Amino acid sequence: VYSGDLRWHGSAAEETKRFIHEAALLKPRLLLCEGTRIPKDYEASEAELQNHTERDVFDRALQVVRAWGFEPATMLTWVKPQMGIGRWFRSASEYILFCTRDGLPLTVQDKAYRNWFEADRGKHSQKPDTFYELVQTVSPGPYLDLFGRSKRDGWEVWGDEA
Repeated sequence: VYSGDLRWHGSAAEETKRFIHEAALLKPRLLLCEGTRIPKDYEASEAELQNHTERDVFDRALQVVRAWGFEPATMLTWVKPQMGIGRWFRSASEYILFCTRDGLPLTVQDKAYRNWFEADRGKHSQKPDTFYELVQTVSPGPYLDLFGRSKRDGWEVWGDEA
């Protein structure tokens, strides 16, 4: 199970082209946009990807997910009680695309879960404990947190602060 929050730099066209061209994830402690690939030891044909995204980059995130060979299966919304930034409406949510590769079924079929959860914001790009707990409940693992901000039991974490 891969969980990641893509780092977007540069123009939308440049970054989307770079991500799709590489059709890859990243190496430990390097930003995805640096054009690195996931080491073979971490590649899995059957896999899940939980890709965190926001409305402004949603289309680009879908392109990247598909370029990596994943297909969106469902979407989760993280509702943030604190108001964020925005021009028309102030951002108070983040979307998490639950994707699968090579037909791996999601394991939530026998349970009923809401498609949203509420949790306070943390540091920039920090995901709440609630998210990790949910992933561990619905996904069999092993778990890899791309761009993670801190170490977490049961997870391998790649990030410049982990």
